[in-house]
Amino acid sequence: MRIFCSVLLLVALAACGGADAPDEADAIPDPTVENPAEEAPADGPDEALGSVHSTEGTVHSITPDRSHLRIDHDPIPDYMEAMRMPFAVEDTTLISGVEPGDRVAFTFDDSGSIAQITDLDRIEEAENE
Repeated sequence: MRIFCSVLLLVALAACGGADAPDEADAIPDPTVENPAEEAPADGPDEALGSVHSTEGTVHSITPDRSHLRIDHDPIPDYMEAMRMPFAVEDTTLISGVEPGDRVAFTFDDSGSIAQITDLDRIEEAENE
């Protein structure tokens, strides 16, 4: 009898083993819990994205075809901390004469997958060592 009860207990425990953690696919969403993803329209732009910003920075590098720059830019108030980041340059005449180490003032549009420089002025040439 003791063996029968032990086997029965083991079978019952094995059958209940996953009951405490249902599969996510089987979970029923709770309609009282707000889902932020449902609140934002799928085709509407995020307020922080697709905007134009101006700042200054130091050119770190330029690709050989001059289509991209890496700039150590200053903080952009209420938007982004100072950091080094890539920027696309569609109109390469904007960066004519610009070299790594130059200090620049620039405007960019971040609505694409990479920020696009729309205006750039060299404000200080790199120091030659």
